[in-house]
Amino acid sequence: MPAERKKELYRCIKASGLALFIPVAMLTGPIAAFFVSRFLDSRLGESYARTAALIAVGFIAALFETIKVVKTLIKTGAEK
Repeated sequence: MPAERKKELYRCIKASGLALFIPVAMLTGPIAAFFVSRFLDSRLGESYARTAALIAVGFIAALFETIKVVKTLIKTGAEK
């Protein structure tokens, strides 16, 4: 395989891996926050406001991670 073709194949595989990571990143933030809030609820007592706030924070963190991945994808696509 020529070197240029190997480089292009590697770039496509890297972009595919990053694109497949986006749904995982969007799910893990709120799910982890939910389990942390359940743990805190067992220790400190029930609080739906705390659960909602932690899930919102988890979603925002996942959104920032997704933005970083998309920026990396754009940068990877621009390289030639």
